[in-house]
Amino acid sequence: MGLLIKTAMGCAVIIAGIAVAVPTIYKTKINEIIAQEEEKLQREGAIVELKEDNDDFFNVKREYYVVIKDSSYILNKTGMISTVPEFGNIKKHLDETRFLLSVNLPKYPAVQTGAVKVSLDEFSPEIKNNLEKEKVGRKFITFVKNRGLLVSLDFEGYKLKQAILKDINLSLKDENSQLIQKTKNFTVKLEGDDKYKINMNDFDISVSDKENKFAFGIKSYQHEISKKDDLNANENIEIKNIIFKLSNDKNSAQNLKFELSDISSTSNIFTKKENVGAVSNMNVKKIIFNTFADTLEIGNFDSTISLKELNKELITDIYAAIQTGGMMDQAVVNEYAQELLSNGFKFNLEKFQIDYAKINLLNNKFDTGKIALQSNVTLLQNDIDINKRPMMDFLSVLTSSLNVQLSKDDITLIMNQFRLPPAFIQFVKIENNNAKIDAEFKNKELYVNSRRVL
Repeated sequence: MGLLIKTAMGCAVIIAGIAVAVPTIYKTKINEIIAQEEEKLQREGAIVELKEDNDDFFNVKREYYVVIKDSSYILNKTGMISTVPEFGNIKKHLDETRFLLSVNLPKYPAVQTGAVKVSLDEFSPEIKNNLEKEKVGRKFITFVKNRGLLVSLDFEGYKLKQAILKDINLSLKDENSQLIQKTKNFTVKLEGDDKYKINMNDFDISVSDKENKFAFGIKSYQHEISKKDDLNANENIEIKNIIFKLSNDKNSAQNLKFELSDISSTSNIFTKKENVGAVSNMNVKKIIFNTFADTLEIGNFDSTISLKELNKELITDIYAAIQTGGMMDQAVVNEYAQELLSNGFKFNLEKFQIDYAKINLLNNKFDTGKIALQSNVTLLQNDIDINKRPMMDFLSVLTSSLNVQLSKDDITLIMNQFRLPPAFIQFVKIENNNAKIDAEFKNKELYVNSRRVL
């Protein structure tokens, strides 16, 4: 037998051995992961029960029931503590909720698309009993049983990479009311433990009866978060449209519409030495508010807000208290409020601007052009006790400034529309066709355009 043939046969034996061994190795690994997750769920108040085991040579195929026996852990993670009155009521509605978890994991390391599916299987007895009283409620129970609320999970190397919500197209109707809910292409992509992207093409919900209708919708929602830790993170949000509507067929005076178009928001929180800061930018291309008699349209709303020189140790403690539900205790809130005010901080409204406004409120109809506002507030470190001394004492450790800019025509229009006294014009500095107000507060004294007024 030639050397080439022997080598080829040897390689074939090795490959065959690997092919046989890998599924066994990875089944053991998958079982370890499942056992770890089962133990974690039990610690968090859930029980896991094996429903079906259909494993084959190449895949782990199983179904599990996951039942929330005690939702205290979930409620605490949302910041709610057991001493508040709402805790018991919400807990009653969550306990005994059951999910179905379907596993179809290949025993080879690879991209595992749709390897795990999680669906709501059964409501808690409290919710189920209430839903069964109405025809619409019974239809909703059937919708859930038919896997209407299902999330599909993709893995790579047994690490979660993507979660996809099954598209929802729900329509429930009886003699008196109707509920329609649609969700399209809701996905969460994970690019690491601290970086993920959320995308949703459409979310629409409407509820109506014989006279009234409520509708809410979001178009093209994109949300990206990247963080190093809780005090160093970046966030970006882009939304094409948000709309909220209320209407009444018999009484148009109750009609209301609120709409935001082309929304973008960026924010970040950061640490610098022993301090924490945060900056948030938001732009809304158009804001529309309509009622039966009133209308308001604002074009290109733009804002930048920053909060700086917050004590890092204090902010860390506050964040931990929020995570554990401590901020639901008024005594804890008062303690942190005292520390926050004592340490001092800087709050800056670096930009607050609109390109135009079209207003028709309470039969006052007028339009304005560009209006820009900027403000800074600094609270110095102090030893003022908020429980024993009046809040006015903080004026001695507070400095602030305010700048407003608009056209001469607009300041005249606003004075007339809001019937401001003629003496107000002395606080306005007019140059050419521009109007400006500069205000500054320091040492308990207020200056407007360099003139002391208080």
